Amino acid sequence: MEPGRGRGPAASIRYRSYRRRWFLLFATCTLSCSNAMCWLTFAPVADQTARYFHISVNQVNWLSMIYLVVGVPFGFGTTWILDMLGLKTSLILSSWLNLAGCALQLLSVTFFIPHDSWKFPLLMVGQTFGALAQPLVLFSPTKLAAIWFPEQQRATANMISSMANPLGILFANILSPLLVKEPSSMPLLLGVYAVPAVIACLLTTVGIRNKAPPTPPSAGAANSTSEPFITGMKMVSRMRDQPYGLAVVCSLFGLLGFSIYPVCMELGVECSYPVGEATSAGLIFISGQLQGALLILLLPGLARPVTSDGSVCQVGVGAALDWTIPTLVLAAICSLEACCFAFLFHTEYRRVSAEDNEDAAALLAAATQ
Repeated sequence: MEPGRGRGPAASIRYRSYRRRWFLLFATCTLSCSNAMCWLTFAPVADQTARYFHISVNQVNWLSMIYLVVGVPFGFGTTWILDMLGLKTSLILSSWLNLAGCALQLLSVTFFIPHDSWKFPLLMVGQTFGALAQPLVLFSPTKLAAIWFPEQQRATANMISSMANPLGILFANILSPLLVKEPSSMPLLLGVYAVPAVIACLLTTVGIRNKAPPTPPSAGAANSTSEPFITGMKMVSRMRDQPYGLAVVCSLFGLLGFSIYPVCMELGVECSYPVGEATSAGLIFISGQLQGALLILLLPGLARPVTSDGSVCQVGVGAALDWTIPTLVLAAICSLEACCFAFLFHTEYRRVSAEDNEDAAALLAAATQ
């Protein structure tokens, strides 16, 4: 044990680091390494995988791509799971998902599945289970280091657990080509890769007994609070003193907006032909001006004074306003307009069609002369 430092109530707190933290670190590293190996099991041996399962190489690529597709939406839920349910639940859940994925992969190459038409779908389901486990695995190192390790060891613990994932990628790129010289070796490969998944599942399920140590290892761990996901997002959005980030975002918005402007003008002419070009461009411009004026008038009314420590700032000259709601409303309007355009806009390019008809008529006239 070592006493807390400083004055006041914190001075009476005695912080303690437990030796089991190294076991937790080892379990997390094993799980992360296993998940990374499962992710890239088939990429280094794509040709043999395609021949064994009687699929195309593009389908083999989807065995790795599914991790990226699933990881993006599930990553938001992972944040909530880590903050609300704790590290213990997250690690155990991810280890079982990872093991289930490996088990389904191994099942796809056994004699229980005689029909080839079932092998690849079962293999893909197994990869999907592993993909669900990946965000839980990748988001855990910082949480583990924060609540189990003292301040002088946090960076080391975070580095070790974070590097386990690239290490698993390295193992996959080395072991897969070594184990699969011929397509018939695919069951051996999946059997070998299932071993780390079993070990990681045993370590987390049996060895992790608490979601946090009985006594915090540092003042940071003692004062650590896990805000609900929505609350946290309202806070990662109200960060102050971000002039450079705001400038970059606005610059990108303007860059993309001005780049699409001439495209929209040309598209308006194509759709409204034979209406004059000035008429179609004018209507687009006027519509944009009207929408801009309405947004400028309405959105500031949705802004609210920034709350701090339970109090409301006085509204007046120079008063700080929270623009979260107006920004979200504007984003929703832009997203709705983009979706409507993508799904509903199927107008014929009339000017191009007219020009093609004229060219065809001219060629026909020339041919008959």
